Amino acid sequence: MNLTIDYFKLNNNQTISRFFQENRDVAEILRENPPSVEQSDSWTQRIGYLTWFFFLKIAGYLSQCLCARSISRRCFVYSAHAHFAYQKEKLRSIFQNHLLAYAPNAHRKDTADFYLHPNISVLDLSAQIEPFQKNGLCRGMCLWFAQLYYQTMDQFPNRDDHIRAIGKRFELGANRQAAFLQAMNTDTPHFLFGLLPLQVQRNRAQINPPHDQATLAQQLRELPIGVYGIYTSNHMMLWIQEGQRRQFLFNPGVGTLSLPSPALLEKGLEDVLSLHDPNTAILIDQYSIF
Repeated sequence: MNLTIDYFKLNNNQTISRFFQENRDVAEILRENPPSVEQSDSWTQRIGYLTWFFFLKIAGYLSQCLCARSISRRCFVYSAHAHFAYQKEKLRSIFQNHLLAYAPNAHRKDTADFYLHPNISVLDLSAQIEPFQKNGLCRGMCLWFAQLYYQTMDQFPNRDDHIRAIGKRFELGANRQAAFLQAMNTDTPHFLFGLLPLQVQRNRAQINPPHDQATLAQQLRELPIGVYGIYTSNHMMLWIQEGQRRQFLFNPGVGTLSLPSPALLEKGLEDVLSLHDPNTAILIDQYSIF
């Protein structure tokens, strides 16, 4: 991606489509990269991450009060990464080798040219796009993951290697394309005007309350082969169903998970359901390629 891009020119379908096409993700996914081995953090390192998280969070709110927008945004982005670094040890212990790649639910640190940018007016949407997203980018990350999945699905004989390679593109957070998708209004039919070559079947399934891990896990495992967006009351995940023992969950804020058993899937859903409004239905969309 050319970092000197004029984001103000992203004001119509043509320029936005080009923006989505001009990225390095597909080339990086197709490059042969063996799985990395990460060392466990010591308890002193984890305390350091947590301390840094609280300091940056407070600094972000103080800067916001002082109208220091750029400083505030940087503080919020870096605090989200510090908190995720603190959580990594817990995620490693829960999922072990089933955790294919991490995925902090935040802007990439190296995309400050985008998240510090003023709002962008998109003429074709008659809307303002706000590049900075303080409360997470789960929807944009999931949509971009689905796009990359279909773009590269024929290039990998090993499915774990394929999903891991895509997941690695999110280990530093959300790139500019994912952040742009997040900034678009939830109701914007971005599949219909050529921004992504994806088709969406809205509300492919609806899971009504009450919810528990076992019930939700069973219903997900019974879905036909395909790619699905799971919408809870405050989060989105991507469920990739390739067969009874070929199932993957991309959960921004956790990572890319291989979940071949019901018990593992229930573990993967536990934290998400604990934050979900128990009186709200869980909606499932299905994504396919044109």
